[in-house]
Amino acid sequence: MTLADALDHSLAFLPLTALFTFGITLVSVATGFAIEGAWGAKRRILALDLAKGQLRWEFWANVRFCVLASLAFAAMLGTEALGPMQESWSAGIFSFLFLWVGFDFYYYWLHRALHLPVLKPFHQPHHKSRVCTALSGFSIGWVESAGWIIGWVVFALLASWIHPLSMTGLLAYAVVIFVANVLGHTNTEWFPRFFGTRTMSWGSHPITFHALHHARYEKHFSFAFTVFDRLFGTEWEDWQSLFRRIVDGQPMTRLQERGEPSR
Repeated sequence: MTLADALDHSLAFLPLTALFTFGITLVSVATGFAIEGAWGAKRRILALDLAKGQLRWEFWANVRFCVLASLAFAAMLGTEALGPMQESWSAGIFSFLFLWVGFDFYYYWLHRALHLPVLKPFHQPHHKSRVCTALSGFSIGWVESAGWIIGWVVFALLASWIHPLSMTGLLAYAVVIFVANVLGHTNTEWFPRFFGTRTMSWGSHPITFHALHHARYEKHFSFAFTVFDRLFGTEWEDWQSLFRRIVDGQPMTRLQERGEPSR
């Protein structure tokens, strides 16, 4: 395939990838704000006001991220970089799990790196949101956006070299990670109480877990698997007691508020 052919094919996919990225983000954000409206009074995480102009800058950051992701997805499809697809149960499950686990491991270390003094300015746009909203998830700068997208592309390519991928599996992964990132930044603890147990939180942590990262800035770097924070010593020991308080209708009133350490 020539460069001109690759460009033509990629541009042909662009309307479809843009429809997907903007569409799934819009639906997720609308759902997130609906959750905050329905549950906010009972399970608000931080009883604090948003920063001045926060929703405006978060909105435009989301638009920027969706544009970049649309271009990247169109390029992958247009260049046929992922090779021939295979629509089977095994290919679908492999595609989903490889990207889910692989990106989560990658994201943990990317996130920790972005907190180093030399890289901190590139992560600062995301941390302007100390109290999160449904728009906070993709409220990230150019460099961090590139870090996300490069991770997706690299792990998709690695997976395609091991086993044929399934478009269904890739789409399922993309939907889950977009929705999880958006809803995971709501200022409402909508997870059931039993997700506050250590066993359940190994695979998927409640919203309070990441809200503490925005409030305190340090620790809790995982995307989904708290196992990485536990293994590498970046877990706050009081998050479970704060989670239980919030579920019981007692929000935090200070960014640096502390709870009781887990026993």
